[in-house]
Amino acid sequence: VKDIILLESVQRKFTKRLPRMRNIPYSQRLKLLNLERLDVRHLRADLMFAYKIVFGIISDTDISQFFTVCRNEYNTRGHQFRLLATPTRASRDTIHYFYSLRVVRVWNSLPADTDFSSLLRFKKSLYCANLQNFCTVCY
Repeated sequence: VKDIILLESVQRKFTKRLPRMRNIPYSQRLKLLNLERLDVRHLRADLMFAYKIVFGIISDTDISQFFTVCRNEYNTRGHQFRLLATPTRASRDTIHYFYSLRVVRVWNSLPADTDFSSLLRFKKSLYCANLQNFCTVCY
């Protein structure tokens, strides 16, 4: 979290030095410049990596090391590609930051209209989804 805040401060300072941006709040500067916070970009990259694992785009990765897919075509809530994190043996602190546990909660909360037909369409759906609710870094 400390490193994310430090990197984000670089973007914050840079955008403030742009012409006519000095007195505009950071969140509005990001919207005007079509930029996103680092933690949102990181979360989106994690979700795209999960997509590659689940749908076998990364051929040398075994999905069972990370996830269990609970495909339910008759699910009435959310999308049909629910995930469960594969249990691991590690300390409580390590488990809190483990990749599959970080991603499963967000993946399962994706809207029902998320398009899983291709990586490009999935990526486009992620840009439409509001991922800031899942980011825990406070500025």
